[in-house]
This record gives sequence, C-alpha cells and structure tokens, in this order.
Amino acid sequence: MKSTIVTKSKFYVGDPCYALKDDIYDDVWGAMFNYQDGEIKIPGTEMAFAVVGTVIGDGCYPGNRFTDRTLQECYGFGVDSGTIAIIPVELCDQKKLDDLDDMGAIIEYAGGKVSIERIDETETIEINWRNNSIIIDLNADIWDDE
Repeated sequence: MKSTIVTKSKFYVGDPCYALKDDIYDDVWGAMFNYQDGEIKIPGTEMAFAVVGTVIGDGCYPGNRFTDRTLQECYGFGVDSGTIAIIPVELCDQKKLDDLDDMGAIIEYAGGKVSIERIDETETIEINWRNNSIIIDLNADIWDDE
C-alpha cells in the first residue's frame, strides 16, 4: 500500500491521534473512512493525509531519517492508534503539536509530494520526499525493551 499527499510546507510523521485536529480525526477519518489505511481526502478541500497500519499495533518503533542516503536523525515513533501517518501541518491541531514531545516528528519541507508505504516483505514503513526518506522498523518495539 502506497499513498502520496501534497503539502505546502511542514508535515507531521507519527500517530495521527497525537496531531490531527479532533474533527478531522473523528468526523472525517473515523466517520467517513472507518479509520482505514490509505489516502484520506478532506471533503471540500484539496488537502489530504495518508495513514498506514503498523504490523503489531501500539508500541514505539525506531525510525531513521536519511538525506541523499546519509543518516541525519533517529526517532522513536510512539503509536497508540496502531497507525503511522503523514499529515500536512495545516490539518494538525497546533496545541497538540506544541505538546508532542517525542511522539512524532515535524519535518520542514518547502512543499510538494510526500509518499508513505508499508513494505510488507521487510515490515517497514518508508516515507519519501525529494531526496529524503524516513525508514521506520515495525519489527522492533522500543517500549518492549523497557
């Protein structure tokens, strides 16, 4: 499963419950799309976000950000909804973003296409934009190590 969205600037990577505006989470993704994976289009707009389910549901999954194939940063993606999403910041609740701590990543981007794909053979999620990527390993739940 691969989905592509367009963002005007920054985008969020992580569990959508930590960032999405409540009305979009409940009334659009929940009521209209039954919390399914895929590209979720916001009615009456050109905006969308994309969601991919994890292999085992909740947990904290390690991810690495690469730029031109060089490791730039490492993240731990906490998950409570069993999903990881790419969301333009315009669809996010600013208060939730301010309180994120380490529960996702906000990626600076000049705008354009961003894709998310779960690679079943390797059980990873790949997020790609221009010459950048984030690879999230769904086989390693960081919280299980605690």
